[in-house]
Amino acid sequence: YPLRRQRQMCIRDRYVSVGQQVKAGDALLKLTDESIEKYRKKLKEAVTEASADYNSAALSSAKEKVSANYSYNLSVAEGSVAQEEYEATISELQDAVDEAQEAVDESQALLTYYQEMIDSGMDLSESLADEQGNYDKLYNKLKAAKSAYTTKSVEAEKKYKEAMLSLSLIHISE
Repeated sequence: YPLRRQRQMCIRDRYVSVGQQVKAGDALLKLTDESIEKYRKKLKEAVTEASADYNSAALSSAKEKVSANYSYNLSVAEGSVAQEEYEATISELQDAVDEAQEAVDESQALLTYYQEMIDSGMDLSESLADEQGNYDKLYNKLKAAKSAYTTKSVEAEKKYKEAMLSLSLIHISE
């Protein structure tokens, strides 16, 4: 602040001389009105600057408080639904695997049926070939569903554990 530097004030009148005896309350000198006004102006500027700094710091503090509140509320919200999200994700992944497995099983049953019919003398070789192509596609979908289950279930578990950790840290700090 500007007041930290030494200010020069102009003396208008001097009422005592060096070595003269004085007592408490005796006037020693009189400053010029101009130098008093200059100093008063500097003091007012310093008060204004300090007030602006204070207001800026208060605003910064309020912003930090809002941000911390938001983070807290977000963590609580994420933690409160983490279990349900995890279970829903695992259920959806398992349903996809089950549906793919069911389709593969049905296609395998058809392949077996067509082969039995061919073995008994019926000409279903074209149907067997078509179904073999379908089976191969369904089997690849099953492998993809199992792979997605493995990968996404690990990701879902990680997200769930992170949310639970955040929630437990919040409860510890309260």
